[in-house]
Amino acid sequence: HMYKQFGPYLEYFSFNYNLINRLTNFLNNNNKTILETLNISGLTENCFEKFEQDWGLNLPLDFKLFYRFFDGQIRKPITRINDTFPDYIMENNNFKHIQDEYPARKYRGYFHGLFGGCTFYSFNSSLHLLSLGIINDYMVHIQLKTDEPLIPIIYSFESRRCILLNTADNTLCDGWSENRKIVAENFTSFLYDFTNNLVNQNYEIYSSKEIVTFPSLIQFNEGSNDFFENFEKNDIEFKKETLNKDYNFNIIGASFCSTNNINVLCSPLYIPEKSSDEVSHFAYRIRIWIEQNHHSSITWKLSGRTWIIKDGDREEVVEGPGVIGLYPVMSNSKGSWIEYESCCTVVSESGSMEGFFQFYDINDPLNVIQVRVPRYYFKKPDILKLPNCFIPNTIYN
Repeated sequence: HMYKQFGPYLEYFSFNYNLINRLTNFLNNNNKTILETLNISGLTENCFEKFEQDWGLNLPLDFKLFYRFFDGQIRKPITRINDTFPDYIMENNNFKHIQDEYPARKYRGYFHGLFGGCTFYSFNSSLHLLSLGIINDYMVHIQLKTDEPLIPIIYSFESRRCILLNTADNTLCDGWSENRKIVAENFTSFLYDFTNNLVNQNYEIYSSKEIVTFPSLIQFNEGSNDFFENFEKNDIEFKKETLNKDYNFNIIGASFCSTNNINVLCSPLYIPEKSSDEVSHFAYRIRIWIEQNHHSSITWKLSGRTWIIKDGDREEVVEGPGVIGLYPVMSNSKGSWIEYESCCTVVSESGSMEGFFQFYDINDPLNVIQVRVPRYYFKKPDILKLPNCFIPNTIYN
């Protein structure tokens, strides 16, 4: 029965089947909300044959094998608007109020993209795996844009980012322009890279069950000599053996340092939707937290920030009060944290940010400290090079 069902895919079956199991098992244990959006009504060979005949394309075998199991995601609204929004909005049940006051998050809690996304300011993106039916509907627009054998397979309904499969060489590319960027050597390598990031907790699952692609694993650890002695896990899972390890992910890792028991984690993320050949757009997430310490009664208040921004050979120093208009208070005795997102543009090949947050003791305003923000880097991701991800040339017996 297995041979009759998957005979054409024996060359790919073992590796891809294990990869699919790894992903779905993780989602089953950690994020059933997204797992339930996968369309378990897989496709038949007749579906592929009709699509290929209608559009004159040959779909890659590894792509078709995945769609034999899952026909993309079912795009249905999540009925519950969860804790993405403040409690008073939930109590008022005023959806217009949500859209007016929180335009960046009006979609969050409605749709959950399998391949995750991010939000900052008024920007929101969540990458959905399209069903073959939706792909078929979009093909008319594709062929009006280009003569190349491209099909859209991953799409953000919020930011309109589109990842296309080039059936001529099986690569995945990001965007519509002639200079669009290749993001994966094939569908399997894209899925493999994403699954590794997810399973190894480089991508986080928020309480709203969204997968957030700001990196969490520490690959840069500057400015903290006593890191291993003083850093303990709290809300985030860090393991000593994972620090500064090259995972070969197509992503720049997070940076961390600690000053006076105040921890700062910085996570940059390239935003292709807003980037061009001339300018690269990056979002970054800053997470500041202080561990609970019953032996200290100091309560700190963040009063200002200083950024040193490098763009190639150009350097700029920016100072200002608070962060994003906020002046968070952080208590040693209780433990507390704040997280926010912002963005930056880079015109050269690479750039970086680092700096300081200024805190003062609310019970002794003359007690002022500078909390270091570690350097984090802005660099366009290169095409995936995954030596451990391969499509075997020999047929499995």
